[in-house]
Amino acid sequence: MKHINEILSNTRLAWRLFVLPLPCKEYQGNIHRLGYGQVYYDGRNRLVHRITYVEFVGLIPQDKVLDHICQNRCCCEPSHLRVVTQRENVHAGIAPAAQNVRKTRCKRGHPLNGDNLFTRPNGDRVCRKCKRMKDQESEERIRIQRTKLPKQPRPLKMHCLRGHPLSGENLYIQPDGSRICKICSRAKVQAYRARKKEQG
Repeated sequence: MKHINEILSNTRLAWRLFVLPLPCKEYQGNIHRLGYGQVYYDGRNRLVHRITYVEFVGLIPQDKVLDHICQNRCCCEPSHLRVVTQRENVHAGIAPAAQNVRKTRCKRGHPLNGDNLFTRPNGDRVCRKCKRMKDQESEERIRIQRTKLPKQPRPLKMHCLRGHPLSGENLYIQPDGSRICKICSRAKVQAYRARKKEQG
C-alpha cells in the first residue's frame, strides 16, 4: 500500500495533512459538521477519507460504508479504514446504540444470551427475565386497580364557614343537592342591597 503523502504529487487535491505522533493522519483542511474531512473534488464536495481509500485500496461497494477503526473521524490513513455495512459501522462506534449492542448483561445483571435473550423484529435485544418481571408488575397494578374499594363519600359538614349550624330551619338544600346556610345567605343579600343603596 502506498503511503498517504504520495498522493500529494499524483492528484489535484490540495492536501493539508498533519502527521500526529499517533498513526492517525488527520486532515487539516475543511471539516464537515460531523467531524469528517471534506474537500471539493471532481465537481462536488467529497469526504477525504473516502477519496483516500479509493486512491490507495480500491472502490467502495454501493451498499457499504467506511468505518474508522481508530474512531477518529478526520483521520484519512487508509490502513485505519475498513469496508462494512451501515449497521456494523453504527455498532462499532461509541454511540448509545453501539454501547447497548456490546452489553453482555441487562441493568439487573441477567445475561443477555441464550434462552434469556429475546430479539425484537427491529433488532432490539430484550432480557426475558426483566420482561417477565415487568409484565407481572403491570398485571398486579391492574388487579389492584380493579379490586379497589369505591371512594367513601365525605362526611357532611355540620357547620358553615362562619360557624352557623347546617341543620333544622337554618339549612336550605338546593335542587343540585348543595347545602346552604340561611343566615349567611340572608347576610349576603342584605350586604348587596346596602351597596346598591349607597351607589344610588
